[in-house]
Amino acid sequence: MARFVPNPIAELLQPLLRLEGAIEKLSGELRPVHTLPSVHRELAEVNVALAEIHETLRGLREDMAHLSGVLATEPSPAAAPSSRARRSRSAD
Repeated sequence: MARFVPNPIAELLQPLLRLEGAIEKLSGELRPVHTLPSVHRELAEVNVALAEIHETLRGLREDMAHLSGVLATEPSPAAAPSSRARRSRSAD
């Protein structure tokens, strides 16, 4: 049945409802985006902690390299006579 009296508000109601539905759906999909700043802060804290751990490990590696160098230059206890044995020989 044809309309005799135009009703522009009624004609706009259906597209308006579709737009509202699309906006609600989009806002639901974008809700996780609101948490991104807190995720960024947490990642920054993790990065700082990892940098500290990295520096600690680097220091430990340097200490181990130094100690292994010291141990490599010292005579092994099996090869060198003990000080007790040297004392007992000198006493004889």
